[in-house]
Formats: sequence, C-alpha cells, structure tokens
Amino acid sequence: MHQKQVLSIPGLNGIDTVHAAIRNTWLDFIFLFFYALFLFYCCKTIAESFSGFIQKTGKLLALGALYAGLLDIAENAGMLFTLNGFSSNGIALFTTICSVIKWILALSALAYVVLLGPLFILRKTTKP
Repeated sequence: MHQKQVLSIPGLNGIDTVHAAIRNTWLDFIFLFFYALFLFYCCKTIAESFSGFIQKTGKLLALGALYAGLLDIAENAGMLFTLNGFSSNGIALFTTICSVIKWILALSALAYVVLLGPLFILRKTTKP
C-alpha cells in the first residue's frame, strides 16, 4: 500500500531540502535534453568519419545516448514520486535501475567522444 507522507526537512541553513530537491529534479529535465542530444550528435558525427568497428560502435553509442536521456526522464519521475511522498520499494528499485543503466550509457558515449574526438579533429584538420 502506498502512503503519502509530506516530507519537509529543513537543512542546516533553514532551506527546505525536499522542496529544493523537487525543484532541482524538475530543472534536470531541461539539462537531460542537452546532454543526450550533445552526446548523440558527437558520437554520430565521429562515427561517420570512420569505418568498421569504430563506426558501428559510435552509431550504437549515439543511440545509447538517446536512451540515456529517456532513462533519465524515468529516473526523474521516480525521484519526484518519492520526493512527493509516494514511495515504495518498487519505485526505489525502478529509479535505481534507470539511473545505473543511464550512467553506463552516458559514460560509454562520453568515453567514445573523449577517446576518438581528438583523432576525429586531427583527421578533419589534416585533410586536403
């Protein structure tokens, strides 16, 4: 059974930390579109300048970046349910799973960009 409990926990400086967390979670919805699209575009662009395994990996990671954004939306929804007092073990598990998979996908895409981005730039600048 789900019980709604109104959480209001003032922090050391008198700020209601639960309401601050709710506001910041809503703001994260804006940020997630930027990082997901940025990683998607970077991976896709880098992948298009290569062939074979590197290209296939980049295209897969580009798609993974978009899925990371979708998982971030689901994670934020789970956090908002919990922060608004609708908590359960199922919601906590769902939120955690979404978060872990999101981080794996986003960090994999970021690693691809960081490792192959300089080579991509070098290839673009040395082409006649």
